[in-house]
Amino acid sequence: MLSSLSQADFFVSLYQPIVPARYASPLLDYLRQRQPQQIERILADAGLAEARIQAADAALTMSEFDALLTSAARILERSDLGFVLGSRISFDTHQLLGLAMRRCRTPDELLRLATRFSRLLIPSFSMQYRRTEHSGELSVRPAADMSQATLYAFEELYAVTFHRDYSELLEHQGLDIYLSMPRPAHVGRYEKLYPTRFHFGSLALPEVRCVLPAEVLDKPFRHNTGLDDETDTQTLHSLQQSMGRADSWSAWVSLMLREAEGCQPSREELASLLNVSPATLTRKLAREGLNLRELGKQIRHQRACAMLRDCSQSIAQIAWRLGYNNQANFSTAFHHISQQSPRNYRQQCQV
Repeated sequence: MLSSLSQADFFVSLYQPIVPARYASPLLDYLRQRQPQQIERILADAGLAEARIQAADAALTMSEFDALLTSAARILERSDLGFVLGSRISFDTHQLLGLAMRRCRTPDELLRLATRFSRLLIPSFSMQYRRTEHSGELSVRPAADMSQATLYAFEELYAVTFHRDYSELLEHQGLDIYLSMPRPAHVGRYEKLYPTRFHFGSLALPEVRCVLPAEVLDKPFRHNTGLDDETDTQTLHSLQQSMGRADSWSAWVSLMLREAEGCQPSREELASLLNVSPATLTRKLAREGLNLRELGKQIRHQRACAMLRDCSQSIAQIAWRLGYNNQANFSTAFHHISQQSPRNYRQQCQV
């Protein structure tokens, strides 16, 4: 049974791909403590000024945030910056929404509030909360285009932040967090967060899913004021209403198609994630001069070529990752576009 949240609280539109600078500044704070000599080099490489990141209410474009992460990862030779950010973000980072979240009495109340005002957390992602007889599930999905590296960093950020907040507010009674990203090289850091269990590569489309046992959803938090402020709620609503909407739907659709594992998302599935009709999705893409079927073929073929150049994967494995029922169907589709078989394409790449 679904929770009583209305469909209006679900993912109903795409927003401008921005990241509040307050979610990037913890990275600079971390560097200031660990490797202060690298800050200037990283910022210069990313083309960003420190004053802009530290400014109150500043926002970075998704490409700027991606440049900051990419530069830091390359210069520091680190792949765990999403984990680092997640471990350093707290309720206070969320400003007014964080204060309202601290006043929540139970996990169920907090998850409903966070979902209702999820755009004020990070506009480029959406949240959906479902409560069933046996569990409560919070799903976080991208609502804007971004690089794979940035997507994975955000998945880690959300997973680690949720673990941290849950552990702070409630006695730990077991929590499962599912991520669509593959198992990272620094997975040992997650093993130290037991009893939270992290499951990597377990979702077909980009998503972080946090599953809480039903028995804790109405359990009172250890620390809360128990006070409700309707003024805060009205202010939060006004702030969220003022946020700009995205002009392009094709960028988000392309991201979902690029990152799909073991499936090829249908028009109906993509429309469902947006909480719109399939006809509306078709109309939005048509306005951008695109056809979903043709876009899907193009991206699927691009992914196939990239995977075939990686000889560590078998052709059968590639067919499964791309969502084909069997290797024969994959070979037929690939030949239709390239006029050669996947095996011949791989051999030519090796030569």
